[in-house]
Parts: sequence; structure tokens; C-alpha cells
Amino acid sequence: MKKSIFKRVFVAMLAAIMLLSIVSCNNNAAEENLNTPSGDDTTTTADTSVYFDIIKDGKCIPIRYGAGATGAEIQIAKGVADKIGRATGAAVELDISVSYDANKLEIIVGHGAAADYPEVEQAISELGYGEGLAKMIGNKLVIVGADTESIELVIDEMVKVFMNTKDENNNVRVSDKFIVSQCVNEMIAKMPFYDGYTPTVVDRNDGCYSFEFKTNKNAFEKYLKLLTDSGFELYASNTIDENVYNTYVNEETGIVATSIYAEFNGQCRLLMEWLDNTELPTKAEDNKYTPVEGLESSITQIGLWYANGNTPLISPPNAEGREYYNYFNGMSYAIRLADGSFIVVDGGHDNPVSAQNLYNILKEQAPDPDNIVIAAWFISHDHSDHTGIFGNFIGKYKDVEIERFIYNFPGEELGNEEGMGKKLRSLIKGFYPNAKIIKAHPGQEFNIRNAKITMLYTMDVYFKDTLSDTNNASIVWKMELNGKTFMCLGDYSEGGDTLLNLYSAETLKSDIVQVAHHGISGMSNEVYVKIAPEYALWPVANFQLDWNGIGGNKPIDLTAGSHGAMNKYILDMPDEKVFVARDNVSIIAFDKDGNIKTSVYETVSEYIGLTN
Repeated sequence: MKKSIFKRVFVAMLAAIMLLSIVSCNNNAAEENLNTPSGDDTTTTADTSVYFDIIKDGKCIPIRYGAGATGAEIQIAKGVADKIGRATGAAVELDISVSYDANKLEIIVGHGAAADYPEVEQAISELGYGEGLAKMIGNKLVIVGADTESIELVIDEMVKVFMNTKDENNNVRVSDKFIVSQCVNEMIAKMPFYDGYTPTVVDRNDGCYSFEFKTNKNAFEKYLKLLTDSGFELYASNTIDENVYNTYVNEETGIVATSIYAEFNGQCRLLMEWLDNTELPTKAEDNKYTPVEGLESSITQIGLWYANGNTPLISPPNAEGREYYNYFNGMSYAIRLADGSFIVVDGGHDNPVSAQNLYNILKEQAPDPDNIVIAAWFISHDHSDHTGIFGNFIGKYKDVEIERFIYNFPGEELGNEEGMGKKLRSLIKGFYPNAKIIKAHPGQEFNIRNAKITMLYTMDVYFKDTLSDTNNASIVWKMELNGKTFMCLGDYSEGGDTLLNLYSAETLKSDIVQVAHHGISGMSNEVYVKIAPEYALWPVANFQLDWNGIGGNKPIDLTAGSHGAMNKYILDMPDEKVFVARDNVSIIAFDKDGNIKTSVYETVSEYIGLTN
């Protein structure tokens, strides 16, 4: 798999977006009436605006830059003078500002004048990241921008406005309400601007972006203070082993922000996304449900041997009549909750058997088989052995109600080679328009019926420079259910480095673990030692595999060599507490007091036949 560059410089990211569109920020590209009103209509309300002659009789008002201007700002000011002069033919005077006169009509360019001009300071306070602003404040037409790209954009737009509103003598007049605002990303521009520090911006897919403060904790904390001062309210806060995760919401701008501070390396990160593009996790006090009397909660692992007709395996055929198999990996779990609804995890391969097996399990375990409700569908990552099921399931079993989908796929430039994010969102919106979509972030707590799920890892806390293995984009979470805990690792690999760095053994400790990446590669035995599970669910067809790409068409044994070392803790557990998926249906059930009982059925058909 090719390596994908993970970090993106702010200006480069903005330039890429700019190729697609340039939008006005804050819905005010320019005021509608820039010139002096004319006409004989005496029924209209009198115009109370104050008007200023920017260009008159072939001469533009003076253009000034401050004593604190950088070389780049001086060049920008020269560019303003040049563009106005070429567009209008006016004579333009450009120089450094030598003294402040509030009554003097001037064009002031750049942040370097802020120390001497309160009008510039005011304009900067109104800026968002990635935004350029040209605004009449008092007697000053102030031009500022979050960066060179944005200020150039607003200058070009301002000159266009001048050209569109000049009179027959090339005179340009504007009112005291004059404002031109340009940006390349509306959401980023709506974020409060912290003058003096420009974080790197990364596109994290699905309309989510991050500000990278790296290890500048001082700037990060000041920015979080600026957030709350700017109308963001704290929605949730979670500190886990000195790692701090906060969620902020600004109802006015429609933005939700998630702050991340990782204690082990001091990295600081702020995520931003539109509130209407992601649902907030349900708080405990808002988690309302009615338990079904006597119904046990359970985790069901659904088998993975699906016939394809290529490789002989079973002779004689098993109870399903299948003599061949072609799938070794994949993952499918159905978690029954106290009210009879379910949490589904992944689902398996792109074939009708995967979908049929999952549906049959849900129908069998639901208190009302004609009213199947999936309270949440968690998707670990975007590989087809985990997400392939959706086309078959969603299109066929439309009678199933799905309340929410929870996942976090990276953008294509971060390693999402299959582009599954857009495809999945399109499927969800097409078949389940009322279903909520939540982009998972670390530190979030999901209260879903009698389950409490804490998100421990997503790509948001992957701090390495490159993503060479998209398995590391898996979400990792820990569920509390009737007093017992379940750690779901997906295909998370990288030797478990980030989990081990972020969290203590106390945090990782779980009663049940899902073996990471099918036990095939990438994990460290140390992770399982820290988790210290009593039970293990192993989503793989068998311990002995012959799979081109893993064994190079040579059989590999997950119990031997480096595989055995990686899986040692699990392999040392009692056989009756390790459930290999195979074709089986493996169920770990909990009563309301958390007592565990387990059962295994050879196939889905056997399970349904014996339970009916």
C-alpha cells in the first residue's frame, strides 16, 4: 500500500479547495447599495448611510501600511495600489503610515498597522481563519486577511466591486456599511481568529477539519478560551489518564468543535465540523429507554466461512452444505440491549450470506421479530471485509430501523483508498434519511440504552507523519454493559503504540476483547496483557490460513512463530473462553447483575433451529 502524506500545510489545503469554489464568508460578499441613491421615488425610506469617495477625479485616497508591516504585507499593499490603478486608471499614493489621524480618509492594508490603528485591530477581531476582509470602519477602508491567500482573494473581489459600481467618470463611492468578505472554506472562516498564531489545517474527511497546534499548549489553551468567549459552549468534557477531550458547540454558527490534548507527547488538536453534518453523542441524562423484563443483554459473534467455490476445505460438507470457502477475515457482531434493540459492529463481506446471517440473528434475538431496531451501527474502518455487507443488507432488509451510524473514515489523501466515506453516506441518506450520522472522536461517551461506550482511539489521535496502513484508521472503543466491559479493537495495528502511550492498564482493562486485525498482524501482545481479558472473540475463519497477500500463498499458523508471539496472551487463555468465529454463532450473555454465560452453535441455521 502506498504511503499517504498525513499532514497538510494550511495554505496548500486552502489552495486545493479554492480550485473547487470560492465562497463568501458570513453571507456578505459586499453591500448591495454602494453608490449614492438616485431617482425620484420619494416613497422609499430615506438613506441614512454616510458615503465616502474612494476614487474621485482620477485620484484614489492614500493607501497605507503600518510600521509593523512584514515584507509580505508591504508587497500586498503594493499589489492593492497596482490593481486599483490598473482597473480604474486612478493615480494611487502608497506609503508607510507615519501618524494616526482618525478623521483622515485612507485605505489601510495589513495587520502591521494594528498597533496604531484601532480600526485595524477591530477588523482583525472579526476575522475567521482562511478569511479576507475589506471593511469600512470609521474613515478607514481596512484590508486584512488570515493569510496571504485570503487577503489576495478579498483584494481581487474588492476591485471587482469597484469596477461594477464606478460611475461614468470612473469615480468610486462606498458607504459606511461597505464590506467585502472572501474565504475558501466557510466553516474555517467562522472560527474565531487568534492573531499571532496560525495553526496547520488538516482535512479529515466528511466535512471535518482540524487545527494542529502541535505541542504549543499555551497557544492551544488561549484558543480554547477564545472559543468560549466567542459563543462556543462546553457540551461535554472527558479526562482519561490526563488526556483531555472537550466538545464545544456554537448554535449560532452551527459548528461543533472537539479539542484533544494527548499527555504522552503534548500534542494539541482542535477538530471542527458542521453540527448538521454530525450528531452529538447522547448524554446519560437524555438516554431514555424501557427495558424488556427478563431479557438478557448479549454479544453475538457471527461466523465468517462463506462459500465462494475456489478452495476446497470441508469434506464432507458442513451443515450449511458448503464445501468451499474463500474468506478468512471479516467481522460481524450483534449486541442485544436491555430494550431489545441492537448495536451492530461492522457486518462482514460483500455477499448475500453475510447480510442474511446478520438479519437472521437480529430477527431471532429481537423481542418482536417484526420490529427490529438497530440503535447504533458502529463501523470500525473502511475495508471491504468489514463494510462490504452494506450494499446487500441496506438494499434488502428495509424493514429494519437504524437510528444512527458511528464511524470515522480518513480522507482519501490520508489513506482512504476505497473512498468509502462518500459511498456510505450516500447509502445511508438514500435508504435511512432519518438515521443520524456521527463522526466518532476520542473521548466521546455514547449512552445507548444500557450500554455506555467510550471512544478511546480514532485517527484523530494518530500523531505519526504518515499513514502506511489504513487498518490504523480503525476506531477503538470500550463498552460497559451490565457491569461487564468489552474492548473492540477493529483492525487497529501499529503494535498498539498509541493505545499503550495514551492509556493506563486500568483504563484498558476489559472483561472481553475482540482480537485485533483477526490476529493476523500488527498488534502487540503487550496490549492484551494490559487489557487482561477473561474472554476473547476472535474474528477469523481458522488458525491456519492460506491467503495470498498474507502467506504469499503459503500456509500461515496464527498460533506459531511471530503470530503466536503476538497472540500469546489470547492463546494462553482457556480454550472454552476463546471464541474463534469460524462458521459458528458464539454468544456471550449477561444478566442484569453482570453474570456471564456462553454458548456456541455450529452455524446460524443450527442456532435458529435449536432456539425455535
